[in-house]
Amino acid sequence: MYKELELNLADGTSEKVAFKATGTTAYRFKQLTHKDLMTCIINMMDATKDAEDDTQVAIAIASSGNLDSISQLAYVMHRQAEAKSISDLDDLTFESYLDWMDLFDSMEFLYKAVQLINIYMNNTETTVEPKKEDAQPKEE
Repeated sequence: MYKELELNLADGTSEKVAFKATGTTAYRFKQLTHKDLMTCIINMMDATKDAEDDTQVAIAIASSGNLDSISQLAYVMHRQAEAKSISDLDDLTFESYLDWMDLFDSMEFLYKAVQLINIYMNNTETTVEPKKEDAQPKEE
């Protein structure tokens, strides 16, 4: 799934930033962080189940120990959106992540956590209509 989000930058301006989730997002996340993405997402979802707004979500994620996981997921999905070829992802390192993070307001990814997780979780959705009749939903 591809989506652009408006993010606040460290210099006080804002910018649309592209994110793309694919079948390799979890593998690239693990390559960068050495953590399992689904475990991190489940932990974040458990921590935020009672949150009623973006501020409560941000506080719950930060206090659950997943502050870095959401920004690392954002970084991986951004790099996938910007990549023209697989070799463009060769420098997916912790240092390149930190350089990228310096561009943004410190709390920005916590406030966008729900949207970022939804981009990843919805990466299997499609808007393409099935071409074969067997693939069409059957009405009963």
